[in-house]
Amino acid sequence: MDSAAIGPIVTLPSRPQLNIDLPSEDSQVTRLVVAVHGIGKQFRYSTIQAVTSRLASYCNRPITQPLGAFHPDKVILEPDSPELGAYLFEAPVSFTREFQGFGFAEAFWADIPEIASATKNTTEETKTWAQTVVERVRLLDQTGTGQSDLIDYKKASAVVEEMVNTIQVLENLLFIATKAGLFQFNLGQLLTDFVGCVQIVADFKDYGGNVFDRFAMTMRNLTRRMPNLREIWSHSRVF
Repeated sequence: MDSAAIGPIVTLPSRPQLNIDLPSEDSQVTRLVVAVHGIGKQFRYSTIQAVTSRLASYCNRPITQPLGAFHPDKVILEPDSPELGAYLFEAPVSFTREFQGFGFAEAFWADIPEIASATKNTTEETKTWAQTVVERVRLLDQTGTGQSDLIDYKKASAVVEEMVNTIQVLENLLFIATKAGLFQFNLGQLLTDFVGCVQIVADFKDYGGNVFDRFAMTMRNLTRRMPNLREIWSHSRVF
């Protein structure tokens, strides 16, 4: 694609009358890695921070840039904003040819489960939801080639319940430690953040659908911002 034919202003077809000034970094990106964070509590741009740190280590320059280095020049609150571009990776001289034009961007969706969590009446209680997972696996097994003898569903259900109960006991012990001034660790919130994200993506058509829409919108915006883009990869982190 000829960037000269496009010019410095790109008009997005799906967003009428919206013009975006392209920074020089975006025009230099020819190969783009889009990082998708995992479940649980997340910080914006921390995923591409981790990915670029690994790439820097490969280039024998194990330097982790501060999180603020990946933020854009101005505050952009909407994670799917068309104004969000890419972080241009500056490789050492000996790796310039190999990684020239490498850019990193992020598909951020952690705010969507946070919206559901803030309602306090959307996601299911962890133990109850975990039991539905066991029952759904049982149903899939029965509707397949016949119920398998390899899985003891009664035991699996009991194990899930015991796991959740154990976490609740540990949370009570941690509460005592906090009151004693020893240390503070919110295990219950960690469990809620973790399982809540899984619920949103797996079971909720409204919130979960927004997660996939966010990814599609991010990819569309990024490809429109980078006129010289030749290759694009998506990298997903489990945690």
